[in-house]
Amino acid sequence: MERKIDQPMNVLFLMQVYQNIEDGDSMYNSLAEQFKRNGHNITVVASSVNNSTGIRNEGGFNVLRVKTLSLFRVHPYLKGIANLLIGKQFGRAIKAHLGDKSFDLIVTPTPPITLTFLTSRLKRKFKATTYLILRDIFPQNAIDIGLLTKWNPIYYFFRFAEKHLYRNIDHIGCMTFGNIRYLIEKNPSLDVSKIHLLPNWNKCSEIKGEDNSDIIEKHGLKDKFIAIFGGNIGLPQKVENIIELAKIHLDKKDLFFIIVGRGTQKAILMHLAKENKLTNLLFIDHLKREEYEKYVKLSNIGLISLNENFTIPNIPSRTLSYYNYKLPVFAIVDKVTDYPEMLEVDKSGLSCICGDFESYKEKFDKLYYNKELRCEMGENGYKALVSKYNPESAYNTIMSEIK
Repeated sequence: MERKIDQPMNVLFLMQVYQNIEDGDSMYNSLAEQFKRNGHNITVVASSVNNSTGIRNEGGFNVLRVKTLSLFRVHPYLKGIANLLIGKQFGRAIKAHLGDKSFDLIVTPTPPITLTFLTSRLKRKFKATTYLILRDIFPQNAIDIGLLTKWNPIYYFFRFAEKHLYRNIDHIGCMTFGNIRYLIEKNPSLDVSKIHLLPNWNKCSEIKGEDNSDIIEKHGLKDKFIAIFGGNIGLPQKVENIIELAKIHLDKKDLFFIIVGRGTQKAILMHLAKENKLTNLLFIDHLKREEYEKYVKLSNIGLISLNENFTIPNIPSRTLSYYNYKLPVFAIVDKVTDYPEMLEVDKSGLSCICGDFESYKEKFDKLYYNKELRCEMGENGYKALVSKYNPESAYNTIMSEIK
């Protein structure tokens, strides 16, 4: 049953990235949709997908798309500049297109932290409540993977912006208890009463029984056991872990690894695969949701990989996509994350620490050889998605905190 509200609010979502609902469900558009379903008036401000600024109706409410510099698949230096400018670009667009609007609640996620100054101004202007969905702890995550150093002057600006964000936001929703502990430890002046748990969420999507014979024939996947990785292929994901996994299991003739996506490290990984003559590994470029789902439905295991240098607990959101398709999860992660605890609580998969190659083989084989275990873990993941990692649960958490 959906939570009833006392009075509808005017809610502003400030998003670096916001997917059009008509193109499929994402974490943030499903939350906006849930707010709308509960009677609130929704406005979204997000970067443009077609390089122009203007208001569009997407999913039944107004989305102000703002022209920004390229935020993805560009050099980190250019991405940094784009993130520095995004707050001013959003601010100008809001003034020009939403000047007559007033808001009661402002919801914004990280990334980026550079919207913090705009959020503070809008908070004062509207006397609004502000809510932070904390997903990336920046700039420390950039330090961990070598994109920044603490001797770089830009680090001090980003750290200043981060402290400003935590100080001025009213409520902070963290993915896990590990995130909460880290945040408190590294920011001792932070008011802990504003911090609480807000796990990732996703909408359950219908699993359709489409004919997949075209991709089976195209890639020679008939009677193959498939382990799939889908998502960004960059430094945070350290997809080299999956290259190692494929090397270890070259002897299994029916086993096939598929990596779907694009990113800064993809060319390097393709070179590594070729160098190691990995005939059991297939790279596929970024796909539309419907096409990607065909590959997921063919798969037996969903793969997760994290960079071993992280000092911040990370929880990959693509896990919930695997849960939706009842795939057991096999994860190679760093020593700091509490992601293995999530899999253990949900009884939805197995994990090992990056670099422990013996464990790669032992635990992957446990899933590979045991169909009953795979089915059980897949069902458990789906049940967890339905019961606790859903937009309604996220909405109820946010509403209970702001009230």
